Amino acid sequence: MVALVSGGAEPAELLLYARGPARLSGPAGDVRLRRKALAVIYYLAFEGPTRRERLADLLWESADPLSNLRVELNAINTALQVIQLTFSDNHQDPLVLPRQVRLVLDGNSRDEAILDGLDGLTADFQEWLEWQRARLRASSGS
Repeated sequence: MVALVSGGAEPAELLLYARGPARLSGPAGDVRLRRKALAVIYYLAFEGPTRRERLADLLWESADPLSNLRVELNAINTALQVIQLTFSDNHQDPLVLPRQVRLVLDGNSRDEAILDGLDGLTADFQEWLEWQRARLRASSGS
């Protein structure tokens, strides 16, 4: 569970770690999310505002990928509701990462895996993931 910032006026800052296990963490610990939900959040953190169709096609190889994305967005909103943060409304397009989510690119060790735990979702997402890993390794000299 994630706690509110004292006073409750502003949602807590959430940290999204690029090195080590893929996770979204708040003041009270990690936010429990499925891997595809984390993949949506990571993609938006790295790429910026993205159309729903692009994300759906990237992460689902099914007959109705937009329906699957809606389910995942609802799961994200449910998990973030505890800190009074809404990820997106039902009609927002393009999707935008909430400003309270901060991508943390550095880690404790240069040997840590990059975006660990997000492999094997779809071939297209895997290609994007490998490209991000190569960029992060090149920028950190590891």
